[in-house]
Amino acid sequence: TPARAQDAADRAWAAGDVETATRLYSARLAADSNDVRALHRVALSRAWAGRHDEALALLDRALRLDPNDRERLVDRARILAWKGDPAGAAASLEPLLQRDPGYVPALQARAQFLSWAGDFDASLRTYGRILEISPGDRAVGLDRARVLSWASRFAASQAAYDSLLRRNRFTGSRGASAYGL
Repeated sequence: TPARAQDAADRAWAAGDVETATRLYSARLAADSNDVRALHRVALSRAWAGRHDEALALLDRALRLDPNDRERLVDRARILAWKGDPAGAAASLEPLLQRDPGYVPALQARAQFLSWAGDFDASLRTYGRILEISPGDRAVGLDRARVLSWASRFAASQAAYDSLLRRNRFTGSRGASAYGL
């Protein structure tokens, strides 16, 4: 049955078996070309394989069916960035961020894409916005420190890393180096 096929595809996806999941989602699409989850997952699979144009076409089809799905909008921007247009990817998130200015996944993607495009100031402003929303988010602090170093703001980068280390003391044999610090 279609529901059983969806469940099997979802289980394969959750288990990290992208090849099996893609095959099962593709079969779902053959039975129901409007299955937005299958369109989304097959699009991601195609993008990971470097088939960006095909991935964008699939995701655009899913977005025509459900135009306000935030996760799909962010993933569409990711595919644009992976295709080599990080500035365009960041810009594509603006309508979503106009509607939902505090949507952290879109802000994180925007900050990352801006940094990839070399717009470090805009990236850092976006990371600052995220830290206003989620002040304790260590991963965002690490990303921000990394962008500071890319922007040749080495003293600020070091201070950011030092601050993260002070707030997140590590014990045991793994130490800070195991966490990228």
